[in-house]
Amino acid sequence: VKYGILIEAEGYLPGELSDLSPQPAGSAVEHEVALAQGKPLEGVVVDAATGSPLAKVKVAACAPETARDLAWIEWDDHETLRRLKRVQKTRTDANGAFRLLEEAPLALFLRASGYQRLALRPEERARFAGPGGRLFLPLEAAAVLRGVLYHDGKPRAGAWVGLHLLTLTASPGRPARREFQGSVTTDEKGEFRWDDLRPGTYLLEALRITDATANTGVRLRRRVELKGSVEETVDIGDNLGDTSFRGRLLDRRGEPLLSAS
Repeated sequence: VKYGILIEAEGYLPGELSDLSPQPAGSAVEHEVALAQGKPLEGVVVDAATGSPLAKVKVAACAPETARDLAWIEWDDHETLRRLKRVQKTRTDANGAFRLLEEAPLALFLRASGYQRLALRPEERARFAGPGGRLFLPLEAAAVLRGVLYHDGKPRAGAWVGLHLLTLTASPGRPARREFQGSVTTDEKGEFRWDDLRPGTYLLEALRITDATANTGVRLRRRVELKGSVEETVDIGDNLGDTSFRGRLLDRRGEPLLSAS
C-alpha cells in the first residue's frame, strides 16, 4: 500500500509527498519537505448581469500546461487532480472573494451552478485585473442541458452519460473537433443534467450494454444545439426499438476468424 501526504501552511505553497510505504516504528525514514512562499492571487467573482457577488463558486488552479484537463474534471476527482501540476482549489466567500498562492502564474477555472464555466490562462488575466492586480471575474448565465437515458424503452438509472463540445476545424470537410466536457451518472429516474454550459453545439454520448458478461455494447450519440441561456431537454436511447447487429470477423488476410468473441 502506498500513501500520499499533502502539506499546507499559511503563506506557503502546498507541498506533497507521494508513493510512501508504511515502515516499522523506530526505523521509518525521515522525509524533509521544503515549502516555498507564494505570491497572493486574489479575485472577486460576480454575476455578469447584476454585478452581485457570487458565493461558493468553485475556483481551481493549476500549471498552464495541464490546464485543459482541469477544465472539466469533477471537483472531488482526487485521482485526476493528483496527476496535475501545482493544483490548488478553493471556493469564494460570501463577498465573492477568493485567495490562492502562486510561485509562477497559474491557469484558473471557475464553476458554479447556473453559470457558464470560465477558463482563464495566465496571459488572459490582464483584461480582468483591477487596482493592485486583483481580478474581477464576471460569470455569464449558463445554458442547461437535461434529459433521460432510455434502455429497452425504460429509463436507465446509474448509467454513464458523456458530453463533448463540438468545434469546427479550419480545414473544410474535416470532422468537428471534440472537447470533452465531463460525464454524469443518471439518477434513479434515468435523468441527467448539466447546468454550467456555454452556448454551442454538443454531442451527447451513452453506452448501451449488449453483453453484460463481456461489458461490451454500442455507443448512442445525439447532437444538440444550445442557444443562449436556455434549458434544452434531449432524451437519448428513446427511439431505438429492437436493435440487432450481424457481421463477420476476418483476419488481416481476409480469412474468417472462428470462435472469436
